[in-house]
Amino acid sequence: MTRMQTSNLLALAGCLAAAPLLFAQPQEAVAEDPVPAEASQTIEAADSILPVYRAELNRPAPHFTLKDTDGKTWKLADLKGQTVVLEWYNPDCPVVRKAHGPDGSLHSLGNRIHNMEGATWLAINSGAAGMQGHGLDRNRESRKQYSLDYPVLLDESGATGKAYQATTTPQMYVIDKNGILMYMGAHEDRKSGENLVATAITAVMQGKKPEQQRTGNFGCSVKYPTEATLGAVAPAFELKSLAGKSFKLDDLAGKIVVLEWFNPHCPVVVEAHKDGPLRTAAADLTRSGQVVWLAINSAHAEHESANSMANQLMAKEYNITNPILMDSKGRVGQAYGATVTPQMFVIDPQGVLVYQGHPGDAKNPMVQSIVTKMLRGETVKSSETQAEGCTVKYAPKKGKEAEEEEAGEDA
Repeated sequence: MTRMQTSNLLALAGCLAAAPLLFAQPQEAVAEDPVPAEASQTIEAADSILPVYRAELNRPAPHFTLKDTDGKTWKLADLKGQTVVLEWYNPDCPVVRKAHGPDGSLHSLGNRIHNMEGATWLAINSGAAGMQGHGLDRNRESRKQYSLDYPVLLDESGATGKAYQATTTPQMYVIDKNGILMYMGAHEDRKSGENLVATAITAVMQGKKPEQQRTGNFGCSVKYPTEATLGAVAPAFELKSLAGKSFKLDDLAGKIVVLEWFNPHCPVVVEAHKDGPLRTAAADLTRSGQVVWLAINSAHAEHESANSMANQLMAKEYNITNPILMDSKGRVGQAYGATVTPQMFVIDPQGVLVYQGHPGDAKNPMVQSIVTKMLRGETVKSSETQAEGCTVKYAPKKGKEAEEEEAGEDA
């Protein structure tokens, strides 16, 4: 360690006890995960030929390539040999504002670290278009507002945020010079005001493992897309299958995920599974172990197509072995904009939606072709086609909601 690094670390350590108690009460959405870090040995280097789809302590940090507000491209791989601090960021989040205020735990801390020899601090905004704190101009302006010397990277797709399992702003990550994730969690302790990230940085820069590697982060929720958008991370969901097993999209990181909106009483669905593009597609593609195919039935509970037996009978008749998930409240279907059955969505291993629309036909099995290209490692551009079929049997709108919709149609 150089004399300059030692001096800077001593100065940093001196500020740790000064952080005040800023947040006696939670603000906006709060996410906490105080799960202790597992006792595992730190890996000496992060060289790996396999991509990392989810951040894990004491393992190689997920790689990313993002542009900052000045258009400069930043790659985590280019920062090997440095201590890297990642700050999940939303300039309009009240918790972020306080943390960067005159008495906040992040006030000037990032500047001091970023200007140290052998260290880089990066803020990352994973907010979706139209959400709070999103946009090039707002984030560029915020650097002046908070006097930030370090860059703000724009994670427009949200894929980097998902890879790091970022749930709040702020949320902090410290990566050592070998590319190993050594800390993830809060910027400060909500009760004592201890500057947790500064403590972790000091340890890592001294070549030590932080005493607390995982702390409970809190702040505003990261503004991921709530509606399916091509080129952005797909909306998260958790649904149960006919067998009662729970499926969470976030648990499928690293897999190609195919979603098929499904209705056992729809003639178009039946034909697609009988002699059409869906006859063997799921079985053929999932055989590789790299593809997960999920059928989703968004019919409301009182509709005949939501009947468990009807779904099971069709699965048996057409040898459908993939899970059929029940979305009786229609929330997942509406988030994805599913309007007909069958309607298809393809999500890449980073969780990004790359296709939505028609399944194709027997001569041109569109979904199967797209997924096959992905399995071969070929680049697939985001695309959309017009889906055709039976309408999704959502619950009928009632009362004021139905009246407002009718008024909108009349207008």
